[in-house]
Amino acid sequence: MHKNLLLPTMLFLLACCAAVAAYWPGLHGGFALDDYTNVVNNTAIAIHDLSWDSLSHAMFSFQAGPAMRPLSMLTFALDARFVGPEDAPVFKATNLAIHLCDGVLVYLLLCQLLRMLRGATTADQHDRHPWLALVGAAAWLLHPLNVMPVLYVVQRETALSALFVLLGLNLYLWARARQLEGKRGGVAIWIGVPAITGLAVLCKESGALLPVYALAVETFILGFRRRDGGIDRGLLLFYGVFLVLPGGLGLGWALFRHGGSMLDYSGRNYTLGERLLTESRVVWLYIRWTLWPDPRDLGLYHDDIAVSHGLLQPITTLLSILGIAGLIAACCVLRKRLPLVALGLAWFLGGQLMESTIFPLELAYEHRCYLPDLGLILAVFSLLLPATRQATWSLPRWVLAVMLLALCASITWSRANDWRDNLSFAAAEAHHHPMSAYATYMLGQTYANMALMEDPKQYENAVISLQAASDVPNSTIIPDVSLVLVEAQIGGKVDKRVLPRIARKLGDRKLSASDIQGLAALGECVDKRNCIVPRADMQAVFDSALANPRLATERDVHANILVIYGNFTATELGDVKTARELMAQAAALVPSEPQYQENMITMDIALRDRELATHDLDGLRRLNYLGHLDPVLDDLQAQIDGLPVAPRR
Repeated sequence: MHKNLLLPTMLFLLACCAAVAAYWPGLHGGFALDDYTNVVNNTAIAIHDLSWDSLSHAMFSFQAGPAMRPLSMLTFALDARFVGPEDAPVFKATNLAIHLCDGVLVYLLLCQLLRMLRGATTADQHDRHPWLALVGAAAWLLHPLNVMPVLYVVQRETALSALFVLLGLNLYLWARARQLEGKRGGVAIWIGVPAITGLAVLCKESGALLPVYALAVETFILGFRRRDGGIDRGLLLFYGVFLVLPGGLGLGWALFRHGGSMLDYSGRNYTLGERLLTESRVVWLYIRWTLWPDPRDLGLYHDDIAVSHGLLQPITTLLSILGIAGLIAACCVLRKRLPLVALGLAWFLGGQLMESTIFPLELAYEHRCYLPDLGLILAVFSLLLPATRQATWSLPRWVLAVMLLALCASITWSRANDWRDNLSFAAAEAHHHPMSAYATYMLGQTYANMALMEDPKQYENAVISLQAASDVPNSTIIPDVSLVLVEAQIGGKVDKRVLPRIARKLGDRKLSASDIQGLAALGECVDKRNCIVPRADMQAVFDSALANPRLATERDVHANILVIYGNFTATELGDVKTARELMAQAAALVPSEPQYQENMITMDIALRDRELATHDLDGLRRLNYLGHLDPVLDDLQAQIDGLPVAPRR
């Protein structure tokens, strides 16, 4: 190792130890939110062997993203295979290990980047690049905004995708350095970088931004230069083939995949235009959280952010758009004089192109800044750290840099400490975000779980918290359903006002995934006789939900309600024939979803209709790409084979 890198590298390893210490309290906490759907309750990842059938079934068990994120799901399955799907500390320890690997790659990336910048300009007289790389990477590693991909288990997808993105960027800079030295590097760029991009996408779709980050580096640092100082037209072609072309095809797919409509916002309470307007404000929230990470602003739940309904509703929408335009202009103006600042701004904005633009996602999540915030960190510390030994206020600037690192570590430790157990986490989230429907509900649900499992004295806290969560504006039926469950199982009876409130919420507004989860939980509770609810009240709930006029444009939501109603009809009403018709309607609404086809076949078997079950099983086989449904198909076929053969007429 070069002597100039030895001490910074040793200090960076010390920063890695500090990161472990900062995250340590949170490693002992439990799962949260989507962890239960994708990990804890996902039976597909509870594999019993390492055969291809088991692994492929686990890898393709996630349906939310178009790429299905099989590599991330594979790592969850491996964790579950060796420690069990309910051992949250092990899953979090794996996430922390990935985060540390990401930090090492960030350090190596900055070392390469700054070394190449030093070769491209004479502005830096002092060889400061190892120290700036050290401080920048350490700040990123310890930054409290990056807590979610470590302690929120399911967001391993973000950290694992970032691992491949950083690996690809390191390979790109290595290859470009060789080209500038007159050596070969084209194979690594043209084959290696696209291949690694593909792996990043298989972890999470945001991995497709690898060429965007590389383009930012090329534009603001390397300038598409050849060794002789000319423009490398091969690089221009590379970005045309691997960025512009796939970007255009992907945009076309997004625009026209829903029968010609722009994008499917049927499951959101805002339109595409409103999302774009709101995201201009969210981007500035991300900037503020990066530069001033106040724990009172941070959290898992940010559904309390108001939607922008116009440029002046609120006025900060227009100001935010103008501010983003100013940042873009600053990138151009500062390109020569302060290239690292220009790169940092472009890096951050480029990192928001996917999750903060047209796609119908939740408005804000902190993990969307996991790699983008590196750009802002680099920009800040490139200005803060002295460029030469003779720089003004050199010692105070170094002291301030160290203090900022210590501040990041302390806030990260504080946030990790909130994750030490479910109640501490839920209480902190609800305290910091009292107008968040998710945060307030999770506090009530945590009390309810404690009351049901270990401490009946928490019953009163559960009821009070869930009632308060139900009253939060835009609250879903989840708090009300939880109130039914906890009252029925502990109190012995259900408040007569709750079921009509659920019916009203399901009938007069756009329904969300949380509404569907709540309705499914209510149906399961009734099915298992844990909740004694009058059939008339349950029927009124389903009637109200199915009468919701918005279902005409919300096929996924409509299908889910039909499935839940079908299960209720079969188990509570004993009408399997009608239940099968409901399952068939759901399968017709979303023919690409295997679960709906499987539900229909299950009803065929319950009706003992071998011919119909065989016909529907053939339809399910057409959805069995890469054999991921083989175990399900084999099980259903065995059940069908056990049915009596209908006599010939």
